[in-house]
Amino acid sequence: MTRLTEEPVDADWLDAEADRRREAFDRDRAQFARDRQSERRGLPRHERLRLIEVQLALSSGSRAGNIEEAVSGSGPGSKPPPRQSEAFGGENERDTARLLNLITATVERLEQLSDARTSRSDLISEDVDKMLVKHVGLSPGDVSALDPIFGSSEAVRSARRRLDLRPETGEPT
Repeated sequence: MTRLTEEPVDADWLDAEADRRREAFDRDRAQFARDRQSERRGLPRHERLRLIEVQLALSSGSRAGNIEEAVSGSGPGSKPPPRQSEAFGGENERDTARLLNLITATVERLEQLSDARTSRSDLISEDVDKMLVKHVGLSPGDVSALDPIFGSSEAVRSARRRLDLRPETGEPT
């Protein structure tokens, strides 16, 4: 009886098997990535942002150093901690920093819009009407895009009619 350990290894078979497994792994990995992205698209935006925030927090922490090489104190053998890297997910550090700056700017803009909406939510219709009169010559779409407090284009037209203004220009009738 021959034991398996006594048989010589077939190098061709071993290479072919390694290639087959590598291809299967790459195929499965690609499908896993597509499935994960599809699953993420089904989540609400705030949940997706929270998950990214968690991943950023986990990846931005300092890596633990080798305990055996650590030298306590500030003597001649001590070294400063390594510089933090902004790289994330294999991206170039500069590209990652640019994306993070874009996210920061976007969040700040959303905060400004939220603050403006909160501060204007207590306006009464007379105040909005006074603001609307200032936009003479602008189309209802432009007025609506200028400030969301005015509502849709149709709401601008309706308010102009109520104020005896021309619906399309805001000029007096």
